[in-house]
Amino acid sequence: MGPLEIATGYEGSNPQDAADVERLGEAAFCVRPESEDGDSVYKFNCDVTVENAGPGPAELTLTLDWQEPPEVGDRHMDARTSLFVSSGGDWREHVGRTEADRATFQLTVPPGSTRLCVAPPFGSAELEAFFGRALKLPSARRFCFGQTAEGRLMEAAVLGSTERTELCVVAIGTVHPYERGGSHFVDGIVDLLADQRGQGLRRTVGFVLAPMANPDGVAHGYCKRTTTGCELSSEGGRSSDPTACSLRGLLAGVAAAAPRCGFIDAHNWMHRYDGLFTYSPGLAAKLEPTYT
Repeated sequence: MGPLEIATGYEGSNPQDAADVERLGEAAFCVRPESEDGDSVYKFNCDVTVENAGPGPAELTLTLDWQEPPEVGDRHMDARTSLFVSSGGDWREHVGRTEADRATFQLTVPPGSTRLCVAPPFGSAELEAFFGRALKLPSARRFCFGQTAEGRLMEAAVLGSTERTELCVVAIGTVHPYERGGSHFVDGIVDLLADQRGQGLRRTVGFVLAPMANPDGVAHGYCKRTTTGCELSSEGGRSSDPTACSLRGLLAGVAAAAPRCGFIDAHNWMHRYDGLFTYSPGLAAKLEPTYT
């Protein structure tokens, strides 16, 4: 049909099934993002790669059909107006136009591969880069604290305090696989600890950083759950899911060894502003069984 194709089925892609990509014309496609449980509140994952086999840039029309039920309609479309695009360099945000539960983007793609995502990825390559940077810090080590249901390793960077330990902070990211910003947040803690401010902090504070808390879900391009169906935020405290058990073991081990502990569970919400969200007393009480 033309020089453009859309690839799926790789680590982190959503949809995973090529049948959810429909060619509408020589350079026009419709992609139908997937959700493993149909929960529209968490259905914000889309990650595909455009292959341009032509000799020069090509114009692409890409429509994302979120396939919402009538009772949901366009309720969440304000959070689906952007795509992040990279052809191997920096990520650039592109804003599309929405109609009902669809968003359409007009893009110019260079020859080769261009990745299109609702949020920049944090997969195995980004995880290895995280460990490469973390292990350059003093007293740092890579620690495996469990395995997932599919046999993927659950790993953290352990950064001991340089003088005396008064507090240990555990930070995890991407309990919900679409919330890639959580992983990037934990990854960014390494940059903080590497600069002058971080060196002072590390004199008395140790860190355990696990930026990918749901590796199976991330690999399969999920939105909310593990591959066994566990929703780690609300069910992880009692679930027999191996990922949940591994996270509980990590938290229990740190709590037993450290004089005082802090815990950061880094998520990202699909709002068009940056900021911090803190638990209200009611929500904190609801989630307390997961973490105690």
